[in-house]
Amino acid sequence: MKSEHTSTACNTNCIVLAPCGRMGTNYVINSIRSDTRCFNLGEFFHHHIQSHSIKMNITSIMSDKKSDSIFAYKDWFKQMSIFMRLNNFKIMSNTPILFEEFERFIDVVNEDLFISSTKFFNDEVDKNTVTKVFMYNNDLIKTDDKSNNIDLESVLNYADHLIVVYRKNLLSTYISEAKALQNHIWYVDKNANIDELQTSRDFKIKWNKEDCLQGCLHMMYWSQKMFEVYEKFNGPKCIVDYEILHGQEDKLQYLQELYDKNKINITTNPDKFVPTIKQSKDQNIEDNFTNPEDFLRDYDEVKDMLCCQMVTT
Repeated sequence: MKSEHTSTACNTNCIVLAPCGRMGTNYVINSIRSDTRCFNLGEFFHHHIQSHSIKMNITSIMSDKKSDSIFAYKDWFKQMSIFMRLNNFKIMSNTPILFEEFERFIDVVNEDLFISSTKFFNDEVDKNTVTKVFMYNNDLIKTDDKSNNIDLESVLNYADHLIVVYRKNLLSTYISEAKALQNHIWYVDKNANIDELQTSRDFKIKWNKEDCLQGCLHMMYWSQKMFEVYEKFNGPKCIVDYEILHGQEDKLQYLQELYDKNKINITTNPDKFVPTIKQSKDQNIEDNFTNPEDFLRDYDEVKDMLCCQMVTT
């Protein structure tokens, strides 16, 4: 699962792959983007404002370079024009935008657009790239969600390096995602949302056993699919275990040693590194819930379902 025509001899493209969010991918991405040779393509295949902001930046750079690569975005521009016209009031009034409005981008944010962008940065800007991909964005995961439409194996043909990120503690992942879905605080660093850190740490959710089990089953399924993809990839690759990484005294040095050991072309820069800030706090697990008694009553029944161990050959 790797193309021989991925990039120029001097530049590389890295995919950071995770089963889902809340597994420390932003910390890893920020370590990679601290390498000034690298351009961050972000969650290129996801459909939200942040990803489209990155694409606007990409096309701005293409315009500055007077690059013909910008024509790959012509259909995306058309859809962005319609999107902005229909959602102008919502954007100005900070009103949530329905996902259905983002569906117009699904057909145009595809492998061809990704390939054009990576080639542009490799060949015309002399930059490496890094892209984050979640398993639920690809067609290996069968759901009714229209957004899981990318051919992951095709995309990985244009990746020189693969970094997979996972977290054994699925309960913590579930809690983190459930909180973010309700409080809308997905990311914190010293420059972003720092004023909301304590709000995020104090936030509690209602325990729901069925919802948690369903979420954990999905994460285990996505993880297994990810491990299969990892095994097939025949370029430089590595595994970042959330629990091991965040148990390190010097996390950035640990990641650098992991990249070096696996011949991944990343040189982290401590002066440029902006680490994400952990939004959870040290407390008993039941204190994350508004109904801790219900959680404690159910815990023995569900605890064996709440851990996922990555096993590779």
